[in-house]
Amino acid sequence: MVLLGKLNSKKKLIIFSSLAFIIIILLIGLFVFSKKGGLSPVANIDRQPSASAPDFLNKTEKAKLGISSNLKVQALGREANGEVSVYKVINNDSDIVTNPSKIGPISPPALESAK
Repeated sequence: MVLLGKLNSKKKLIIFSSLAFIIIILLIGLFVFSKKGGLSPVANIDRQPSASAPDFLNKTEKAKLGISSNLKVQALGREANGEVSVYKVINNDSDIVTNPSKIGPISPPALESAK
């Protein structure tokens, strides 16, 4: 502290302000870095959940979604309360999805240009 005694108060203020600023930036960096290390959907994208038995909609769920009760429909995703969030109409047994994590993005068919 002998060095700080010889400095005028303006220089001391600049030095302490700079140190405080650096400490705040380091703390913010640690906080952000620790959050990225936690569990998040993006961080766990490489994890492959185990394949499970296909989940099909019952007649009540189909009626609630306005789907014909004659169709075979597989639930691919459900909300926390159990409601269906993603489903797929099954036309053939080969359409059944056994591992939903293997499904890629779905693109709508190209629209025909107006003539």
